[in-house]
Amino acid sequence: MLLVPRERDAEAYAEALAVWLGDTALHFPARPGLPHAREPAPPGVTQRRLAVLARLALGERDPQPPLVIASVVAATGFTARRADLGAGPGRITAGGRIGLDALALQLVEGG
Repeated sequence: MLLVPRERDAEAYAEALAVWLGDTALHFPARPGLPHAREPAPPGVTQRRLAVLARLALGERDPQPPLVIASVVAATGFTARRADLGAGPGRITAGGRIGLDALALQLVEGG
């Protein structure tokens, strides 16, 4: 992990290192706004953060360990637990049926 003071530094390092490391250089973006703010992060930021965390959760299965580049704010912000990264509510297929209680339980267990 490369930890830098500011978000714009993290973006610049990630872009520069991607030239040499390809897709193993991962930028872990900070949530915009104030820390612990109640408003949700933009979907793109949340998606990129989860993509980096999911890549890290692969662990030994990843043939090339990634280099994560993050600002201090991004690294100290709240994230999902490692155990929760592979979890989810499961799949619901078109035409499939599931009881409301069973669905609620799957959603709660999936986080």
